[in-house]
Amino acid sequence: MDLELTGRVALVTGGSRGLGLATARRLRDEGATVHLCGRDAGAGRAALDELGAGTGWSTCDVADDAAVAAMVSDVLGRHGRLDVVVNNAGRFGGGPLAGIDDAGWRDGFDTKVLGATHTVRHARDALIASGRGRVVNVSGVTAALAVPNVAVTGVANAALIALTAYQAQDLRAHGATVNCVVPGYTTSGVWQDRIDARAAADGTDGPTARAAILAERGFGAGARWGTPDELAAVVAFLASGPASYVSGATLRVDGAQLPAVSHP
Repeated sequence: MDLELTGRVALVTGGSRGLGLATARRLRDEGATVHLCGRDAGAGRAALDELGAGTGWSTCDVADDAAVAAMVSDVLGRHGRLDVVVNNAGRFGGGPLAGIDDAGWRDGFDTKVLGATHTVRHARDALIASGRGRVVNVSGVTAALAVPNVAVTGVANAALIALTAYQAQDLRAHGATVNCVVPGYTTSGVWQDRIDARAAADGTDGPTARAAILAERGFGAGARWGTPDELAAVVAFLASGPASYVSGATLRVDGAQLPAVSHP
């Protein structure tokens, strides 16, 4: 299927590793020009080395509204357009619920929820001018599954799902779509670090550690970890021309890890 992304310009936040980098790679392979952002300049340079010429990078904390405004202005100055925004940036964890102070809550919300608000706020005119603007917000399984020590992440993920619906309503009359993907447990970024740490602590290997983590969360036989490329394929479709009638949707991408009847 031609996703009609050739000539389109896409911004991917949290794009230097994991799901963000996989998404950037897939969008590039589909013909889009990709601009990444993140807080780690060194990781950004590594991502640019992998993705090659034509890919852009901004060292930017999406929680900083002024920094996001400058980044979007830079993208528009370079390319004259912005057609796709993928809000992937987020923080992981939070620690035991009773010990999370206000700063901890703000840290998680400012990155995940305000970050997605900032990017769409400053990209809104460009997305409308595109005639086919696309926003894809990346939430997470903890929006529906209460996991110890990740309350900040889980509540922020749930808030992002709600934000998606409001953004979709706001942009509906302008031909732009906004959707949210909810990845299950995926072997990327922080989770891969946790798998490696678990394997080292238990004296086992990666597959054994992955199985143990899923078992502890009550997933039955047949449950498996997803890959970044599997999620990236879904994001690329939602960013595409053929996805023009999909908006305001929350799509679980978890291999039926959660036995839910409805969306989280």
